[in-house]
Amino acid sequence: MIDCLDLNERMLERGKAAAAASDLAVHIEPICADFNSWQPSLKYKAVLVNHALHHVLRMEALLDEIRDSLQPGGSLILSEMIGLNGHRRWPEALGPLIRFWDELPESYRYNHRLQRQDTEYPDWDCATGGFEGIRCQDIVPLLLERFHFRFFYAFGNVVAPFVDRCYGPNFDARSEWDRVFIDRVHAFDEVEIMAGRIKPTIMLAVLGVEEPEKLVCLKPRTPEFCVRWP
Repeated sequence: MIDCLDLNERMLERGKAAAAASDLAVHIEPICADFNSWQPSLKYKAVLVNHALHHVLRMEALLDEIRDSLQPGGSLILSEMIGLNGHRRWPEALGPLIRFWDELPESYRYNHRLQRQDTEYPDWDCATGGFEGIRCQDIVPLLLERFHFRFFYAFGNVVAPFVDRCYGPNFDARSEWDRVFIDRVHAFDEVEIMAGRIKPTIMLAVLGVEEPEKLVCLKPRTPEFCVRWP
């Protein structure tokens, strides 16, 4: 049985319908609850969190509940945003991003999410009007306090805005100029992240309560190495 937790009843209804259409409804238990105050009633073999922690204000309490809900040997599986709060760029990454931005033709600066034309890169705080990215930068430090990483891969910084839902649709993988530009920005990220001069903003990870024999990661990109302390 898979417990599916969400605050949005419409999302749960969509999930129930999708499960029923795939003959999986018997395996799904929708739970309408706020994970800021959620308390598990079961012990789980695994807890999967996909791009949800960065919306949580009371993250310490949620992570404590997840830790206590895992069976011995259980896993916390994460896909998360771990950059500066509000999905802004840290100062050392903003300068290079703007230099790449200045290379873009005007048509590549159309913001599809806000449906507007941006002249200058808007390094705006997504958490200003809600909980989007409210505590991104705290995720890895809080995980390090409560869990042991078994697998960790973190990537992306300057390239992220060029491939996200705002500006990503402006690029066409069939265009050589587009491919070369994105590859060049990604290559910049890789060099700077490996040197420790900028920090990654996206993370894939598997964690547990018990210390593993070995951490699987792309060295030197350990969780500790990838934290950008304010």
